[in-house]
Amino acid sequence: MSNRTSKHTLEQRLNAVLKIINGTHSINQVSNELWINSKTLSLWISKYKKGVLLD
Repeated sequence: MSNRTSKHTLEQRLNAVLKIINGTHSINQVSNELWINSKTLSLWISKYKKGVLLD
């Protein structure tokens, strides 16, 4: 486990992932809203789909 802390809460990460999965926003839209790299957001989505908590 990493000692890094996220700038975004679990709730923010989950909401971001759901916006994309539900098709209401694109990865680029959400990554721009949250000021994060789209690859980070893709990682969150991958973890969500695997059933891993976004920690």
